Amino acid sequence: MYGDDRNLLSITCRNNQLELSLRKDGKETPLSAPVILPIPERGETPVYLRLQVKAGCQYAFFYSLNGKDWTQIKQQVQNADLVQWDRVARPGLYYEGKTGEALFEYALMRNQQ
Repeated sequence: MYGDDRNLLSITCRNNQLELSLRKDGKETPLSAPVILPIPERGETPVYLRLQVKAGCQYAFFYSLNGKDWTQIKQQVQNADLVQWDRVARPGLYYEGKTGEALFEYALMRNQQ
């Protein structure tokens, strides 16, 4: 969830690990222990990510290696306080780094009641 470049809640895939963190006022804080993925570090194995938002401020993060069986990374993150007075938090995919690249093949947003 993106407030701005100094305030975001993210799940990061790097070095064969998933990391959930909160960046608040530019300072990054881990929210869970890294999840080590059972895949080759430089392989072509896709990692599927899922974010569920409830009541506008309760976030749950999941991952899957096959797109069917999902594992929750952390129970829930509540009230991450990402937004400034003149903005709204928004979901998205992004790549951040000096080298390398990320390939996003598919994104879906669905409102579930």
